[in-house]
Amino acid sequence: MKLNKLTTVLVSLGMLVMSNMVTATPHIHDSDNNQEQHQRHMKNKISQKMHKRMMRKLEKAGVSEEQLAEIKLIHESGKALRDSKHQEIKDLKSQVKTLAKSENVDEQALRDLLVVVAEKKADLMLMRINSRSQVKALLNDEQKSQLEAMHQKHSRSE
Repeated sequence: MKLNKLTTVLVSLGMLVMSNMVTATPHIHDSDNNQEQHQRHMKNKISQKMHKRMMRKLEKAGVSEEQLAEIKLIHESGKALRDSKHQEIKDLKSQVKTLAKSENVDEQALRDLLVVVAEKKADLMLMRINSRSQVKALLNDEQKSQLEAMHQKHSRSE
């Protein structure tokens, strides 16, 4: 009797596993568009996570609601420009890829494009630095020191 129940359970379990294997669809990124969408999704997810972490740190440092509102305004005001710079870089990288795949690679044209990509990336870094300095300008000395202490603690734990 016990053997019959055990056999029934094992057969049922086997059928369940097999049905899941048959109905499961693999997660394939075979087209460039799907891969780009996935990468964009992951970058956005990471960006949101970093933004939330920054806001928590600011709240721990005792930043007021007014300061938080101004910080959010600083962040949002540069978003459209940052997004357009990212799109420009993406387009330039596509051009670089096309040039690099051509039969007769024009090294000077490739070099020129790569310089433009580097300049656009430098622009993004400068925008980020400027945003940080605007945020720091809103903070009092105590808040700045608390944020620095959190940063030091985080740096040591890595």
